[in-house]
Amino acid sequence: MLVMMSEILDSPIALAIGLCLVGVLATWLFAHLYYRKALSKQRLQNEKTVAEQKATYEAIIAELKSAKEQNASDARASRMMEHLANCKEAWAQQGTAEHYLRAVDDLTDEERADLYQKSRVLWKGRPPKKNPFAG
Repeated sequence: MLVMMSEILDSPIALAIGLCLVGVLATWLFAHLYYRKALSKQRLQNEKTVAEQKATYEAIIAELKSAKEQNASDARASRMMEHLANCKEAWAQQGTAEHYLRAVDDLTDEERADLYQKSRVLWKGRPPKKNPFAG
């Protein structure tokens, strides 16, 4: 039986089969190594893309927050201009803006004092001697 095995291993067919097996194993090894390298490269590229997208999204969110704050600031400035115009009209009709400013609920005392002084300067050309809203 050993003689038969040595004859089989010495035959050209066994050599061809052995070479085919070595070729298949080498091909599998190279394909496996290339596949792992490609996966590693793909993972790094994916992480880079995700980081870029995250930075972009954060920038967009910051920009939207800034626009929202700017819009709120613009709305506040617009409302203050409207109050100033109403104060000027109150000076013309009543001779004082004090009653109008006391009736407005959305102003702080500092804002009332500021509006009273500004409207007085617009109406009379000079600041008031006494500001009823000044602390």
